[in-house]
Amino acid sequence: MTFALASLALFIVTAAVCSYLFVSMKREVRVLETRHLRRGEELRTQLKDLAGELEAVRQELALRDQKFDRSTTLSRTLGSTVRNQALRMIKHGERPDRVASALNLPRNEVELLVRVQRLTASA
Repeated sequence: MTFALASLALFIVTAAVCSYLFVSMKREVRVLETRHLRRGEELRTQLKDLAGELEAVRQELALRDQKFDRSTTLSRTLGSTVRNQALRMIKHGERPDRVASALNLPRNEVELLVRVQRLTASA
C-alpha cells in the first residue's frame, strides 16, 4: 500500500512538473512570437522608408540627367562651330530635321536658326 501511495504521489508530482513545463513553454513561445512580430513590423516600416528614399533618389537622378542633357545641348548650340555646320548643311539643301538629328540639336533650334539666317540675309 505504501508502494501504491508512493507511486501515486510520484505520478502526481511528475504530472505537475510536466504541466508547469508545458505552461511555461507556451508562455515563452508567446513572448518570442510577439517579439518576432514586432521586429517584422519594424522591418516592414524600414523597408517602406527605404523604398521611399530610393524613389526620391531615382527621381533626383532622372532630374539631374535631364538637366545634364539640356546643359550639354545648350552649350553645343551656343558654339559658332555647330551653328556654322548647321548653316552649311542647310545651304547644301538638307532639311532642318535631318540637320537636327545629324548635329544632335533640337529641331526647333535648327528651324529658328534658319529663320534668323533668312531674316539676316534679306536685311
